[in-house]
This record gives sequence, C-alpha cells and structure tokens, in this order.
Amino acid sequence: MSRFSRTRPATGRQRRFFLWVDAGRHLVTAAVSACVLGLGVADPDSVPRGFIPVLVAAAVAVLCSVLSTGAVLMMLRDRRPRTVLRTAFAVWCAGIAGTLLVTIAVIAAGDEAFPGVLMVLFALPFLIFTKPRPA
Repeated sequence: MSRFSRTRPATGRQRRFFLWVDAGRHLVTAAVSACVLGLGVADPDSVPRGFIPVLVAAAVAVLCSVLSTGAVLMMLRDRRPRTVLRTAFAVWCAGIAGTLLVTIAVIAAGDEAFPGVLMVLFALPFLIFTKPRPA
C-alpha cells in the first residue's frame, strides 16, 4: 500500500491555522461588502437602478460574514456553533432568494440599460464567498 493512499487527520495546530484562515476570509469579505454597501448608501441618487441587486447581495454578505466569523471564533474556543451556522445558512439562502427577486423586479421595470446577466454576475461573488460551512 502506498503511503499516499490515505490522508492523515489534521493535527490540532493545523486545524487552528485553517480556522484562522477561515476567520480572515470572512472578515475580509465583510469589510469589502461593507465598503460597497457604504458607497451605495452614501449617495443613493448616484446609484443606477441596475446596481440595487448588488447592494442587496452586499448587505447579506455583511450579515452572513459576521455570523460566520462568530462561528469560527466559537470553534477556536472549542465550542459547538451549530445554531450560529444554521442561522448564517438561513441568512445566506434568504439572501440568494432576495437577490434573485430584486433582480427580477429590476429587469421587469425595464427602463434600465443594465443587463440582467451583468447584475447577477456582479452580485454572485458576494454570495459565493459568504457561504457558511455546513453545521
């Protein structure tokens, strides 16, 4: 049997390192999302109507990233964050549904030259990077 056929379980030190990396990912995503949301809220008259789904996705990303960071910090303290992770997952699912509904509403308004596919492509990274880990 080859020594590469099985993977070794991660040590406690390796697990803690990857948890810190995960916490950093969520913090950076929350910061970037908050900046995008802040720019949109600072001057709402200058925001094109087609950019509203991106702002919805950014708002969900901030909330979901904060919840996920809290869950990771709980894991670092050897606590079980099942409720926090389930809440983060529910927020994430609601955010996807909300972003899609707002996108459909903006497309249905139809007076904007901003393509619907472009709206979804701009909002998608916020929703992908904030997906919480399974509970």
